[in-house]
Amino acid sequence: MSEPIFIAELAGRRIAFAARRLESIVEISKITPVPRSPDHIEGLTTLRSQTLTVINCRRVLGVEDADVSGDEPRQAAVVKHGMHQYALLLDDVEDVVEWDGETKDVLGGVGAAWERVANGVVETEGGPALLLDVEPFIEVGLQPVQ
Repeated sequence: MSEPIFIAELAGRRIAFAARRLESIVEISKITPVPRSPDHIEGLTTLRSQTLTVINCRRVLGVEDADVSGDEPRQAAVVKHGMHQYALLLDDVEDVVEWDGETKDVLGGVGAAWERVANGVVETEGGPALLLDVEPFIEVGLQPVQ
């Protein structure tokens, strides 16, 4: 059974999320920092009168921040988790493609942080992509960071 997956780029890797987990893909032009928030929380933004917590996925993975200017719009995947919506910052977005539901194991060498968030490797016409779970990016404060 096929399922749509969303393909994007994060920290130099092709990644995928199950499309059913995403509310939308947006460009965020203004992020308001939240004093004393955890490092991976970039801040807050609004979308259609809803407040979103903006998560810097690179920081969750322990990767250096992307080189972006302050006013440059940033792309994000909006996800709902519990009663809250979150915006997961991405480096680039690609497309939604059909996936046959088959995953391969994540082979060594991607690093412990990537292994913690990846659910497997999926093959697409554009090449392999790490299939990521949403929860590890949101629940980072609840899990031991490696």
